[in-house]
Amino acid sequence: MRVFAFTVILLALGVAFVMPDEGLEASGEAETVMVEPQAAPPAPTPAANVYGAVSFERGPGGHFWTDAEVEYGHVRFLVDTGATGVVLTEEDARRVGIRLDPSSYRVVGRQVSGDVRGQFVTLRWISVGGRRVDNVEGIVVEGAHLSLLGQSFLSRAGRIEMQGDRMMLH
Repeated sequence: MRVFAFTVILLALGVAFVMPDEGLEASGEAETVMVEPQAAPPAPTPAANVYGAVSFERGPGGHFWTDAEVEYGHVRFLVDTGATGVVLTEEDARRVGIRLDPSSYRVVGRQVSGDVRGQFVTLRWISVGGRRVDNVEGIVVEGAHLSLLGQSFLSRAGRIEMQGDRMMLH
């Protein structure tokens, strides 16, 4: 059941890697195109306004990014309202104190390029702009280049509202 639930996340992650962007490079063969993921752009730390909402500004490329406290460290997330859960890169997972054992990774989903391997985790807590959610379901994905902040956090942190280039978490 968990494998199916996170398939949506992994598909969103896969889309993030194949979206046309400035990072496209032809490999010399007509059919082969490699996509280099771009680094997360800097963005202001989300802050609660007088009404208690957390505000995110749209960054380059039209995506919303945020910095979050996760257990024992900071993680830069792509805010992905279409993702079922939270996805962490292996690097981000290690930085926040999650012990990984790649020898015990299993298939956690599938995407166009094949099976996706990783490790399911439960994060003790995630905090964004003063909004803290405990016991957040997540997955550490082998080879992921972006961490995604999905519905396993967002749906429990409040209501999402979009206004132009601003996303509000009420």
